Amino acid sequence: MRMIWLGKFGILATMLSIVLHVFRLMADDRADRPQIAAATDEAVVKLREQIERTSLTSHLTVGEFLRATGGTDDLTHALARAEMLGGPRWVDAETCQIQLNISGARVAHVLQQIAAVHPKDSPLTGNEVARETENWQWRTFSGTGVSTAFGRVATLRTNGLTGGWANVSDADRQKALAAAKADAMSRVVDSLKPIGLVKGKTVGDALANQEVHRALSDWLENRPVIRVEYRRDLQLELSMAGTPDGCFSVVRAAIVKFTDLPTPATEAGWAEVRSEFERRMSAPIGRATAPGAIGAQPAARSRTVLPAKAPEWVGRKLEAEGIADSGSSKLKAAREAEGIARKKLTDEVRHLPMPGGLTLGKIADQDPSLHEAVKKVLDRAATQIDYNHRKGVSAILHLDLREVWDALRAAE
Repeated sequence: MRMIWLGKFGILATMLSIVLHVFRLMADDRADRPQIAAATDEAVVKLREQIERTSLTSHLTVGEFLRATGGTDDLTHALARAEMLGGPRWVDAETCQIQLNISGARVAHVLQQIAAVHPKDSPLTGNEVARETENWQWRTFSGTGVSTAFGRVATLRTNGLTGGWANVSDADRQKALAAAKADAMSRVVDSLKPIGLVKGKTVGDALANQEVHRALSDWLENRPVIRVEYRRDLQLELSMAGTPDGCFSVVRAAIVKFTDLPTPATEAGWAEVRSEFERRMSAPIGRATAPGAIGAQPAARSRTVLPAKAPEWVGRKLEAEGIADSGSSKLKAAREAEGIARKKLTDEVRHLPMPGGLTLGKIADQDPSLHEAVKKVLDRAATQIDYNHRKGVSAILHLDLREVWDALRAAE
């Protein structure tokens, strides 16, 4: 009897070992899934947005403080190390939810460091930040991100949709989702093509190679979905995960493996290419219109989707001067000088580089809302008049390019 009992125990132990091994494999498989990284990135964004809306003083938010000091990246790096509450939560086999928490004390410490590193630009000293955030030790900031596989989004029934979408069949909705995904992928590929390698060769030259193009397409094809917005005009917007750094790694490996194109000889050279990916890559966001809807409204013209990462010119300030002969009226000369300066400033803003080899002017010309946003910022440019200039009357216009980017974001 003892031998039989031991035998049964051995079988049970073996079965238990197998079950545990299977669960470990499943856990490892999930740990490697892109949904976790995508949901984490989304949670960081939500966390940062919550913190940026928080007031430091009665006249200054954290977001305004970060823009003044250029400290947004410093805060983002700190948030990437925020505590994950309870680990990844799998809503279903394809959908992952991540919640990140960070204490107010840690955020306050980061803001104090930013103020200390950028004393000339910071509206508050480190000590003033410490004083204004003294009660943050009792606060906790939280952000939640969700991502899912594209197949899950396409097959998920959306009975809660209202308006024109209620008349769109599942098949047509899936077609619209697929078209939006294709649009997002196309935007990313087009934005990468102008990026230089060496000896006049570009990423576009590399993508002419079928294997390189396939590697990038496969990577984009498998990016999780982090947001779908169904709009009343029967357009939908699909946002996928995908960082410039991850994209760079895929493209670099494919170029080295499948082409004989000249490439950077050092890691420093590759680092320059990586920074171009950070600057130029469009966010993987696409739009499409539902086909075949009953009573469908005319599709609105496709709007421009700005890159997720601000261009490198955001931290700059522009200055343009106009001079006019004072003649008989200095006031008239001042208006003429200001008109000259405004034209110069407008030309400089229009020539600011944007992803895809375009300029800000070309993008604004394609989207009336962006065109109007740029015009309003230019109209608000600070003006300095010198009525005693040696050549007549001088007008100097000053513009912080952060204001341009913020206006574009708001109008998108």
